[in-house]
Amino acid sequence: MADDRPRTPGTFSFRIGPFPVTVEPFFWLVAALMGWSFKSTPLVLVIWVAVVFASILVHELGHAVAAKAFGVQSSIRLYSFGGLTIPEARLSRVGELVMALAGPFAGFFVAGVVAVFQLLVPVQSGAGGVAVVFLRDVNFIWGLFNLLPVLPLDGGHVLLSALGPKRQRTALLIGGIFGAAVAVGAGVLQGGARIGVSPLYLALLFGMLAFQNLRAWWMLGRLPPPGAKQVTASEALQTGWDHLRQGDEAAGYRVGEAVLDGSPDPEERNRARDLLAWVAMARGEYREALKQLERSEPPDAARALTWAMVLDSLGEPGQAAPHALRAVEVEPSDTAAALAARVLAAARRIPEALTLVDRFGWSKPAAKESAFGEIAFAQGGFRDAARRYAAAFELGGAAGDAFNTACSHARAGNRSDALAWIERALKAGFDDLGQLRSDPDLATLQGDPELERLIASVPKA
Repeated sequence: MADDRPRTPGTFSFRIGPFPVTVEPFFWLVAALMGWSFKSTPLVLVIWVAVVFASILVHELGHAVAAKAFGVQSSIRLYSFGGLTIPEARLSRVGELVMALAGPFAGFFVAGVVAVFQLLVPVQSGAGGVAVVFLRDVNFIWGLFNLLPVLPLDGGHVLLSALGPKRQRTALLIGGIFGAAVAVGAGVLQGGARIGVSPLYLALLFGMLAFQNLRAWWMLGRLPPPGAKQVTASEALQTGWDHLRQGDEAAGYRVGEAVLDGSPDPEERNRARDLLAWVAMARGEYREALKQLERSEPPDAARALTWAMVLDSLGEPGQAAPHALRAVEVEPSDTAAALAARVLAAARRIPEALTLVDRFGWSKPAAKESAFGEIAFAQGGFRDAARRYAAAFELGGAAGDAFNTACSHARAGNRSDALAWIERALKAGFDDLGQLRSDPDLATLQGDPELERLIASVPKA
């Protein structure tokens, strides 16, 4: 089954033992830009990029192996600003501490091996000498920077694990102070000794991290004081979803933004972006929903179902299909299966759509009939689609199924049946009167006095 995650052109994947690894194209670009500051030959730049790739991969493998030791499988992603190891489940507090330390110490081990190699086999010049120096310095110096107590660096996670979740603000404050100190120090180093990365890059990186830590520290300070009822990010997001289901998009948006601003946890921030994407879809702002997904940390961590819904809404069924299929796999539901059937049918992948609908374990028979209706409609079998949608309506009473039955009859040229089903849809609660006048599937009914009478009969809100 196809991967559900968005694949930028140039992305490639492979496995190292049990660990899947994905490398995004911007990883190479940023690594090259970092090495460009050395103002050396193209060969040195190529060696630098190769060393950065190998070193970050070793670092992330350290995290992944440590998580595996605690019984949790992980995947690895190399993207523009480095690497990310994504465990499939939360580890214990001790497990998270060990996992955080394992990455830098894997690099220290490589640096140590290289240093011993230099003692035994001196390499003074040429490409080999350059590679050895880069390997030693990148793994050692970057490892040290990664151990600074600044979230989301490994040292920040070590500090947070050591202090415990009740002292999250303390960890964020320490991280903000350290990040600001490193940013200022890196600025002072402009034109100074080379430390394996451009001082300007360090100043920008740690300045951004300092800002993020201090902003999260300030936002958490606005939560209720000790003794008052504490609200976790999960509870807040659940409230946001409740607002959205009740039609209050503005309240749902405020909750999503509050969690996004106040949480340093990438997983919680991604869940907030998922909520904001659905708020945007509810408002018909599909491009904004897409932007929310693309800002996930990293983008491939966004929810498969949401990707599929957004791309389907943007009229891209071919791109939506792999996401929808993955959604059926990771969070099976009638909603995911119906969406997958629709986008597969729209992408002219009819046999796959029929197989999915036939084999999926539907919780509601009406949903299965409606999915078959989607496929028949996509094939141009409008009479069969009308029959399927009508059966779905009789089973579940959903106004949308009645409306789709009307559209199918209209496309089949059955004017009287189409009008009768529009009336049933309105009685069942269908309230998008604008769609009745503009839907291209009802083009043969536009201007029909009976349609206008039905629309006029709907009580004004």
